[in-house]
Amino acid sequence: MRIFPRCPSCSANLPLRRTQWNLGKSFVCEGCGARLVIDKNYWLPLAAIIAFYAARQRFGDGLHLIYLLLGILAVVFIVQIQTMKPKVVESQAD
Repeated sequence: MRIFPRCPSCSANLPLRRTQWNLGKSFVCEGCGARLVIDKNYWLPLAAIIAFYAARQRFGDGLHLIYLLLGILAVVFIVQIQTMKPKVVESQAD
């Protein structure tokens, strides 16, 4: 199972800093030189925040709240792997 995204052109692993920060901005694949972009999304972090605040009353304080947070982060990570795929973009004229 792949954890980190790969380039759709050459299947090279993409660095974490390119796939998590500056979403929506194109970058160059170090393996093949293709310009890639990962689209921004606002629904994933918003859904995580809503889930945390909705479920925190059920879990109480202390260790249970930490388990809730870790569970939400695990689900966000899995959904992010499935939804945030890099796409090849055409060269932009500067």
